[in-house]
Amino acid sequence: MLGGGKGAAVADGKTAPKAKGGGSLGKVGTAATAYLGYESIKAIDDSFYSAIDKLFGGNGEKKDFLQEAIDKSLQQQAQQNSELIAKQEQNNQLSADVSAKLGTLIDATRANKPIPFNSGSLADLYGSSNSPSQENRHGAPKPFMLTHTGR
Repeated sequence: MLGGGKGAAVADGKTAPKAKGGGSLGKVGTAATAYLGYESIKAIDDSFYSAIDKLFGGNGEKKDFLQEAIDKSLQQQAQQNSELIAKQEQNNQLSADVSAKLGTLIDATRANKPIPFNSGSLADLYGSSNSPSQENRHGAPKPFMLTHTGR
């Protein structure tokens, strides 16, 4: 070994291994220093902001832009929810109307008596036992009078 310091070069050109865990204390100290610096600068920044805001007619309070964005988003979401609820109620009303009309149609269909198409003729269906007399009564021509001569 040529030198006795930390990470000194050894005879074969490589560096000596470093001790593990030695740098973590330094990282904690750096983070603590950064936080304390932020807290001290934040107080100064807030006082300057307040003074400048009051100079231009404000109330001196620093706005929380993130909270304003969250509030605006919640307000828009509430408005959209109320619109969706109104549309859903309208659709429910339309559905109830269609259901009621369909029920009325089904009831009317059940009340109708179907015409039996399985009988021989409509004359038989309506009891035309006096059909020949009705034919004469209305002056219907006899079948032999319906012949066509072709001229």
